[in-house]
Amino acid sequence: RRSSDLTRQIVKTMELIARNRLSKVKNKALGGRPYAQIINEILVSISERLREAEHPLLEKREKFENFCLVLFSSDRGLCGGFNNNIIGNAEKFIQSRKDKKAKMVIVGQKGTHFFRRKNYNIISTYEGLENNKELPISEDIKNKIIELYQNKEVGEVHLMFNKFKQQFIGEVVTKKLLPFEIPEEK
Repeated sequence: RRSSDLTRQIVKTMELIARNRLSKVKNKALGGRPYAQIINEILVSISERLREAEHPLLEKREKFENFCLVLFSSDRGLCGGFNNNIIGNAEKFIQSRKDKKAKMVIVGQKGTHFFRRKNYNIISTYEGLENNKELPISEDIKNKIIELYQNKEVGEVHLMFNKFKQQFIGEVVTKKLLPFEIPEEK
């Protein structure tokens, strides 16, 4: 009787901790959406000028051997299908591009451990995103992918992440970052 009460108490405590973490992650995820929307509106508004501009990040490459996949997973487990969905989608994405080789930049321990075990070409990994390291990590990733693209080590750069829909439901999103494509006005 006493051990079942202790187990029940531990489970309840774990639920409270998980609920608190989920709330923090949800607030962070939803907090960035207005910025993304404004950035997209700015890009659309200057798109006519960019169409005529020449810039290395606008340069489309017809023939290339490698592409870069920037993957966002979590550092911990106990988050349902979050990691399974993103990792499964990443594997399918890589396999669908049979004629190209993937160079991976991975944020999160779960994705890193999985793709290391499978011997994928991981060029950079990052952990501890929840410890207010977002800006330095994103700056480093930006510099790395721009360098890869400008040095013609990769012909495309793709970003894969989970978009928060509602509690326990996320949508895996894949976006092509480079070559930069000007969004069409809706």
